[in-house]
Amino acid sequence: MGELKVLSAQEAERLRTSPEYVRVSVAAAMTLGLKTGRMYRDAVCRCVNLLLHYPQGCWANCTYCGLARERPGVPVGNTFIRVTWPLYPTDLVVDRIAAAGDRVGRVCIAQVQDKRAYPDLLDIGVRIRRKSDVPISALVSATLLNEERLRSIQEAGQTSSASVSTPPAKRCSTTLEAGVRAGPTTGASTGRSSGSPGACSVPSRSTATSS
Repeated sequence: MGELKVLSAQEAERLRTSPEYVRVSVAAAMTLGLKTGRMYRDAVCRCVNLLLHYPQGCWANCTYCGLARERPGVPVGNTFIRVTWPLYPTDLVVDRIAAAGDRVGRVCIAQVQDKRAYPDLLDIGVRIRRKSDVPISALVSATLLNEERLRSIQEAGQTSSASVSTPPAKRCSTTLEAGVRAGPTTGASTGRSSGSPGACSVPSRSTATSS
């Protein structure tokens, strides 16, 4: 018989990819009870930020982003922003979101530049919607999408409306029309603008207005 190899933590993480696994910001992990800890002055994170995960990392090379393709180090060791993003089973995260009730005010699912990111974002959005009516927004890579895909993302996580935004360096295509407009992203439940430059907003069909 051959020798049984014990995988290192980094090697094991390479086998755990979205949509079955998802990264969660450390603050959101604490809110969901997935990680122990307490924030300064007992602050509470009411937005659960999720990040799709692939061992190859992100193929984009945005200079401001910690996931940039040419960033030194191995992809699994990089971080989206200057906090850790632990990896958890998606279904566990979804169950915790559902159990949290009003303690979670919004969920944001972030794509990376990878051809798997579009179907996996839809998959995770549907899983959340099956168990919770929490507003869902998506931070998307515009180069992976078109108007039809934007609508599909909206519908996957929609009860009344959903928001879709892109980072500043991933500007929306000028061909996205008919309800997809360049400008600040509108929150799904509050109607407040996040003020993100270069974002795309997809209004609900029932509330869409011309601009």
